[in-house]
Amino acid sequence: MVASLGSNDCVINQHNGTSFDYLLEMRRVKPGLTWKKQMLVHYLAALQQIIHMIETGKLPESVTVSGSSYFLSQRSAERLGFTVSKTSFFKKLNIYFNYLDLLWAYSLTKGRLAFPNLRNIRTVSISGKELVTKKQKVTSLIERLVQA
Repeated sequence: MVASLGSNDCVINQHNGTSFDYLLEMRRVKPGLTWKKQMLVHYLAALQQIIHMIETGKLPESVTVSGSSYFLSQRSAERLGFTVSKTSFFKKLNIYFNYLDLLWAYSLTKGRLAFPNLRNIRTVSISGKELVTKKQKVTSLIERLVQA
């Protein structure tokens, strides 16, 4: 459900899947905390897949993994080893254009109608080499979310 957009061996730009992806993957997931946990598991599983690709030589350690988000706090991003930077105008514009999709997905994570605060958009990035060192942390987070 987390896809790569405009990716190559130098940069992997992660983004949400489409509404169609959510409808297929999450149709039996209860809105609210359960939905939120499942979305986080999908994001972390995508990072785990990238780690595996680096470890097996399908991607170089020099690859940069990045994404823009309105819901990821700076503290959480930094705990995972990501560097937080200002989001470009074009990435913000893309997020604004997708507001209706974001609105319904965000509302499902809250279990009620909720409006995402797009003023909190931030871009995070990490090198492939650094991401590999976070493998255990990513795995542990997935296990905690699945067990909770």
